[in-house]
Amino acid sequence: LCLFLIAIQRLLSRKPYARIESSASGNAIIRIEVRLRVRRGRSDLFWQTEIALLGPGILVRNMSIRLFVKSSESVAAEVVEAGTGTKRQVLISDEEGPNFALRRFIMEPGGGMPKHTNTVEHEQYVLKGKARVGIGEKLFEVNTGDAVLIPEGVPHWYEADEKEGFEFLCIVPNKEDVIEVCDEPGY
Repeated sequence: LCLFLIAIQRLLSRKPYARIESSASGNAIIRIEVRLRVRRGRSDLFWQTEIALLGPGILVRNMSIRLFVKSSESVAAEVVEAGTGTKRQVLISDEEGPNFALRRFIMEPGGGMPKHTNTVEHEQYVLKGKARVGIGEKLFEVNTGDAVLIPEGVPHWYEADEKEGFEFLCIVPNKEDVIEVCDEPGY
């Protein structure tokens, strides 16, 4: 194992990140990640492989190269049908990120999202503007630079400021997300 990691390190002239885990079946899984910068372009590349040690044999389970950096300008903004004056960009999809998806929400002044629930948690960071955000039974005034945690299954809604609008990043785990709009209004 050590020789394998040293060989990768020498081949790529970078120090790989390696993590040893155990799977549900008790087998060891080694994750190796290497980040490479493309000097002539704007992007970094990300290489990852998983190796499962199954007794005396080695099996390569997954190997992928992913685009690691991309411009938000290259991602189309989709209208969020359930919202008012709200668009969404999927900056890193569940197919690109191994564990999480990254989305950017853009709400026009006075825009928002109705009260709804999701079956996955949300971690959010406010890029600009301000809004009233209802989470469960509480009301929050959020501003640029604030971080917001919305646990799975908790009803929540957004109302963007009438003058500034509201933009935030939203990180969600790559799991099935069932969204249900609540009967009672949120804003």
